[in-house]
Amino acid sequence: MKRSMIDPDEALRRTLDLAARPTSEFVTLDDALGRFLGADIHTPWDLPAHDNSAMDGYAIRAADTADATGVHPVRLTIVGSVFAGTRPTAIVGPGQAVRIMTGAVIPAGADTVVRQEATRAGEGVVDVRIASDRGNNVRPRGETLRRDELVLRVGTKVTSQEIALLAAFGRCQVPVARRPTVHVVTCGDELHDAHEAADDLTVDSNGPMIAAMAREAGAIAYRSGPVKDDLEQLRAHLLQVLSTVDVLITIGGASVGERDLVVDALRAHGAELVFHTVALKPGKPVGLFILREKPVFVLPGNPAACSMTFDRLVRPFLLAVQGVPREQVSRPRLPAILANDVHKQPGLTYYLRGWAELALGGLQVRLPPRQSSGQLTAGLEGNAVAIIPAGPGTVFAGTPVEIELLKPPHVAPRPPILAFAGYSGSGKTTALTALISRLSARGVRVAALKHDAHEFQLDRKGKDTAKFSAAGAIAVGIASASRRAVIATTSRATTLAELIATITVEVDVILVEGYKHDDIPKIVVHSDGIRELSPRGPGVLAVISDSACGVAVPVFSHGDDEALEAFVLSFIRRSV
Repeated sequence: MKRSMIDPDEALRRTLDLAARPTSEFVTLDDALGRFLGADIHTPWDLPAHDNSAMDGYAIRAADTADATGVHPVRLTIVGSVFAGTRPTAIVGPGQAVRIMTGAVIPAGADTVVRQEATRAGEGVVDVRIASDRGNNVRPRGETLRRDELVLRVGTKVTSQEIALLAAFGRCQVPVARRPTVHVVTCGDELHDAHEAADDLTVDSNGPMIAAMAREAGAIAYRSGPVKDDLEQLRAHLLQVLSTVDVLITIGGASVGERDLVVDALRAHGAELVFHTVALKPGKPVGLFILREKPVFVLPGNPAACSMTFDRLVRPFLLAVQGVPREQVSRPRLPAILANDVHKQPGLTYYLRGWAELALGGLQVRLPPRQSSGQLTAGLEGNAVAIIPAGPGTVFAGTPVEIELLKPPHVAPRPPILAFAGYSGSGKTTALTALISRLSARGVRVAALKHDAHEFQLDRKGKDTAKFSAAGAIAVGIASASRRAVIATTSRATTLAELIATITVEVDVILVEGYKHDDIPKIVVHSDGIRELSPRGPGVLAVISDSACGVAVPVFSHGDDEALEAFVLSFIRRSV
């Protein structure tokens, strides 16, 4: 039987091609939680089924309150009341009102609800003190859903929110996909069951792990083994357990060693090869066979490889046979930036656990320097899987990659922001330039942001970038060996928060020139003869001025760069 290596995408395609259309069964509403819907769900009636009130107040005719004010209210006669869960009996005519509670059906004749706080009730009458537009505070019939609308699709996983919707429409019996049955067999003379565990023995941890992963994917999972490395014993055991389940998963014996007998045992029963060896790491020896019209997944025995190949191939298959749409069986991939260099075999796609972090410029992922296929703790490390495609042997930090989030990403600490605020000519740029030079000499990574009320170009007139902008490009980027810049056309002024979000490198502090009216920590800069910005505004930490200011915050003279540096360093330390 020829073994030819295929790429991971092709392996997944072949796997999903084997996923049969799910069969359905009915379970009670309470038992549907966590299951996958076996049929589309349509709404049997409108939701809400009637126009109803969005708040406590009075159901009225909007035309009656057209001239109502607080000084000259409109007096209406109360002709009834209606509560949620009851049907109104009164009809609202001209000059009349019905007391109504939140959720109650709007009575005939009324077209709006005036909130209770805008009224004053008396004996049999109510004074309305505001003009109310037609439809105010009314939830119209069918606002949420219309009758016969497709509300839940087959393959949807039932969560508490789906339970609420199903209950609202009286679906006490819910069609769900039948759960596939799986049997997990571990193989190897060296393995011992968990109840035999000792420090000098190799315990079968893969079997319980894969059975648990199958259950997490919605399957009913059984397991057996460890089965000894004996071809006849293995042949008999595989055939026996296959007859009782939908899917067979073997662990170990997947490679080409003398005691890797699983493939030989399957071949002896006439198993049909789908693939064996995939260009991925960890888990290259993974295979898929068809035996007695049932899929048999052959997973490698190293723990990290075992769990990763299940995650890449078996999990999507188990979801697909429960009706999950093909395009949803794999986790969504998000763009991220690689935070460190990765060395790899050029011909393989790597799937590596790592730590994803939401940093200033977006998602970043940092991968441990070493990830062995035999690491038992590999599945405990990281909150994401990074996909490093086949290609160069070294993928450098800063390279865009794709990741799948397993847990929410960490949120990186935000670097402190300090603005230098003042009017044109006050000396902001001079002070900032000197400060940046001194901080950089200390190894402090500084980002400098500037707000310019005037138009500017990325490059001077006549250069290519200026030509691109003039030609109509809405974003122009330029990069050299060590610098890059992007300027984008916007439909409005860019906020400081949006400008900060464009920073894609790690920094220790962000210094801002301009945005003087933003409520952020700032140093106000004054200069004689120049219009002054108030040193008593929100967020002012210090003032740069050669004149007495009469303020409680520190005041630095222009050119006192050493004192200003010490103050800013102290601000950075306090902020992190």
